[in-house]
Amino acid sequence: LQQDGQNTEALKFATRAHEHSYGDNLIRAATLKAQLEMELKDLKKAEKTITQVLEKIYLPQTQTIRTHRYVANLRSVLEKIQYVKTAKAEGL
Repeated sequence: LQQDGQNTEALKFATRAHEHSYGDNLIRAATLKAQLEMELKDLKKAEKTITQVLEKIYLPQTQTIRTHRYVANLRSVLEKIQYVKTAKAEGL
């Protein structure tokens, strides 16, 4: 749906996935949900989606599991959101 430009419909499914997932799937669902919210110009909601997940996830010590990669992706989306918010605030 996202690839077809149906972001509003895709967000409904991403929201359901986010609400019913845990662990790595929660991180991946939050990443997708936040990206869709960004595309729909709801930066506050996208930022909230990410920060809530970052607050409640547990990162194991070992770096060899994929959770660290998923969290890195999630944080990069958060950085994009903050960049766009800053650019808007500065009138860029």
